[in-house]
Amino acid sequence: MISMTSFPIELYRLEHYACGSGNEVNRILCFSSGNLVGFLGFWQKDKIPVSTFVKDQFYLNYGVDRYQEIIDTLRYEQPVYYYYVLDAPSNLIIYGYIGTANEPTGEQERMGVPPT
Repeated sequence: MISMTSFPIELYRLEHYACGSGNEVNRILCFSSGNLVGFLGFWQKDKIPVSTFVKDQFYLNYGVDRYQEIIDTLRYEQPVYYYYVLDAPSNLIIYGYIGTANEPTGEQERMGVPPT
């Protein structure tokens, strides 16, 4: 049976690479309850590796073109969670994403913020 698992991402740290292999451009380190729980890697489009789960840490990989939307989610949304379905024998992530919990519609209007 396949089931989705999730846990909160409470803190993050950014890394922007200037040298090295040149394939991974940016990395976001994700923390939950003070512990490093995973990495969001942003890669050149044709060099994106498979996402994995190793030693209780996720490695979720995206094309570099997805960086802005992911960092905006981490900056402006709360709470944010990491959701995944894992193929246990291989530790490959079958399905994984960063997202929010259920949110009320029109929440900005209730807070007095004009819609964009």
